[in-house]
Amino acid sequence: MNYYLDEYNLMSQTPMPLVMFQFAIEHISRISRVLQQDNGHVLMVGIGGSGRHSCARLAASMMDFTLFQVSLPQKFLNICLMVFNSRVSYRRVLHENEYYHPLNASI
Repeated sequence: MNYYLDEYNLMSQTPMPLVMFQFAIEHISRISRVLQQDNGHVLMVGIGGSGRHSCARLAASMMDFTLFQVSLPQKFLNICLMVFNSRVSYRRVLHENEYYHPLNASI
């Protein structure tokens, strides 16, 4: 693993001074194993500062993959939340009143 880390640090514009311990090596191995599979995708969940990004960068580098990160603006997230909440509200109304139909609704 240290070989891949040294190789990454030589090639990258932003080297990572990581200390490899057993837990990190296991995570990087898991990520690289999933990335080797066809259509392999990884969703990593954890608290900030736990090293998810560094592990993903190193695993992608080991596989000679390009890593990119999707970032959504807060405005988009607020719109998605609003749409989700409205769908939940509509489902509640439809469930409570089985005979409700938008064309037959009286205002």
